[in-house]
Amino acid sequence: MVPVTLELGGKSPVLVCADADLREMAERILTVKTFNAGQICLSPDYVLIQEERVEDFVEQAKAAVAAMYTSLRDNDDYTSMLNAGGFARQHALIEDARIKGATLVSLNPLNEDLSDPAKRKVAPTLVLGTTDEMRVTREEIFGPLLPIVTYGTLEDAIAYINARARPLALYLFSNNLDVRSEVAARTTSGALIVNDAMTHVFLDTLPFGGVGASGMGHYHGEYGFRALSHAKPVFVQSEGGESNLLMRAPYSEGAEQVIAGLITA
Repeated sequence: MVPVTLELGGKSPVLVCADADLREMAERILTVKTFNAGQICLSPDYVLIQEERVEDFVEQAKAAVAAMYTSLRDNDDYTSMLNAGGFARQHALIEDARIKGATLVSLNPLNEDLSDPAKRKVAPTLVLGTTDEMRVTREEIFGPLLPIVTYGTLEDAIAYINARARPLALYLFSNNLDVRSEVAARTTSGALIVNDAMTHVFLDTLPFGGVGASGMGHYHGEYGFRALSHAKPVFVQSEGGESNLLMRAPYSEGAEQVIAGLITA
């Protein structure tokens, strides 16, 4: 038997609070969501945002993508899906959401035709009006689709997160220290990142890993050395053997007093 450390990914939420700067949040989230076209374990999987802020976020998301990618189809900066299966799966997720009533917002600056399977390009796409029946809300996306889930109060948002499998990362956008403390105390995730996404993975001084459905154990830096090593204790008994005297019969009253003390300690 050997130690096991697993990093399993999952659906990492973005919780956007009322005080968050939407331009800054959109830039940072879309930077990571479009990185490798969303094909990374720490990619933001869905956005929790208040209903009245959705329209503004959509506009900020469009601007953020347009600033990074003047085009998509022949732009080497924008990654293709890994293979034909990944390309087909993203389109199947889009079609499933459309059939079930979602509004799709393609972040395609030039409105290019990306249907060519040889290119395997899928535009960053916001999925509005999501429901629990849609595949995008139930499956890890591993692509450039970004479902938008609305909430009323912070209590509602925390309950939504906690009702689902524990994520590899939770991305919280808020400058309110009380909100940060509440989210940290009341949610469980592999990591909590405030006002950014994925940057914690670059710090070897922080443990990296999942919890529950998103993994077990952690690594990086000293944490990785300890997780992937076996600490072998080496014990040398003294000549007098004092440490085992209490275990040798007959047992004296003094031994019973020591054992009673250990039990009540």
